[in-house]
Amino acid sequence: MSEREYRVFGDRTDEQQAESLGAYLPNDCTFVAKNKSGSKLRNFLIGLGGQLRKFDSTLNTLVTEFGPDCAQYLLPEWERMLGIPDDCFENTDSVNERRTQALAKLSFMNCQTIDDMQRLATLLGYPDVEIISGYDAIRPPYNYVIPEIPNDDIAKFSIVVLFEDTDSGNPVFTLTFPIFFGSAAFGDMICALKKVKPANCQLVLQQTN
Repeated sequence: MSEREYRVFGDRTDEQQAESLGAYLPNDCTFVAKNKSGSKLRNFLIGLGGQLRKFDSTLNTLVTEFGPDCAQYLLPEWERMLGIPDDCFENTDSVNERRTQALAKLSFMNCQTIDDMQRLATLLGYPDVEIISGYDAIRPPYNYVIPEIPNDDIAKFSIVVLFEDTDSGNPVFTLTFPIFFGSAAFGDMICALKKVKPANCQLVLQQTN
């Protein structure tokens, strides 16, 4: 996951901040020294401008930290709020993996359709997994023979995860995220899908090779 930073305020020097502050003061004899280098008023505006720069930097950091996809300082707070670690996601030292887990847990809250489940699988690093209804899985063009789906009545309440497998039995996929995912992560993804599927549906795994 790429590093991003949200910025409300751009970078300014103390002098630029002082110039901006001075623009709010009246252009009369009382504040004539606001633009005079070395004057007490100008030095005061420069000092105040330096403090405003610190405030701007803090606000930029806070806005960035509001999203789990960018959070670093507040990432433990996100994890605490979302209940991580849990039975799907374990502790990890990778900041990118922790951010992905937090985003996945947030997506749980709005995961209602097969398309939503497909996006969740992609988020967790498996874009090549295909998720379809059981009804579609046993019909053209798929035509899978799946013991867990013996008839149409069961198919209506089945969700099928199609995945490729290697000879060793460890799922391998082309990843689009700069995050390491092995077979353990595949199990995490299946665990997540089981959590978000409708309670009256079964989740069925089907190899495609």
